[in-house]
Order: sequence, then structure tokens, then C-alpha cells
Amino acid sequence: MEGHRTAVVDWSGWVGTDRHHHVRTASDVETFLRFVGSMTARGEGYTEVSRGTDPHPMLALSVASGRAVIHLFRSPEESAVLQGDGCVPPREVAELPIVEGSSAFTGDVIVTLERAVDVLTAFARGAAPETLGAWDEL
Repeated sequence: MEGHRTAVVDWSGWVGTDRHHHVRTASDVETFLRFVGSMTARGEGYTEVSRGTDPHPMLALSVASGRAVIHLFRSPEESAVLQGDGCVPPREVAELPIVEGSSAFTGDVIVTLERAVDVLTAFARGAAPETLGAWDEL
């Protein structure tokens, strides 16, 4: 269809513990969402996504043991974390992967995989980060 443009996202990530395939890729949204689906089905991994050629805003998704944490990078200097959805008690701690290694997160910022996929899907399809939930500035 003339004039129709497919939305493009720029992303990288890995599934499981295989961090060797963390290579930036430009693709259509559906290809990225298939990757997210394989990562969440495996129950462990990490991905970062931005829209088009703009590096920001960018979302980063950490997944382990059926739990997820989403970071928002508005710019290289500004970051936030999505507030948890109550799936884990606020004081409980879980170790999740980050771009270099892993980090401990408390339940007040952990969400279900379903919530994480919903947030990444909406963002990849053009939703503004502010409409995706409450963010705590870091």
C-alpha cells in the first residue's frame, strides 16, 4: 500500500543466559514482539528497545523466574523504573539480569510477565511511556 510505513524498532537482547547474542537489530514491531515472546516463554533474558532511529526513550526489560522489571531511559542522564504490580511482596528481593550482570530488585518494582509484555507491546507500537504506568525516578 503506497504511503504505508511499517513501524520500526531498534532493539537488542538475549534469551536465557546466552548473553553472546546481545546485538542491536532494527526490525518491524512484530519481529521484536516474537523475540519478547520467546524470552518470556523461556522465563529468563534481557532486552532493550527504542523506536525508529531515536535512542531515547528506551525501555529495558529484565526477566528471571517468571518475574520482570522494566526500566525507562528518557535520556542518557534520566532513568526510571516501572512500579510493581503487587505480584511480589514489596520487601521481597529477586535477582534479575541487567545489561552487564544482574541486580537485586525489590517487589515494589517487579511485575508479572503478562504486564511486562503488555507494556513493551504498547511502547513498541507507539504509546508514550507516561501512559504505560507509574514510574519511579532513579
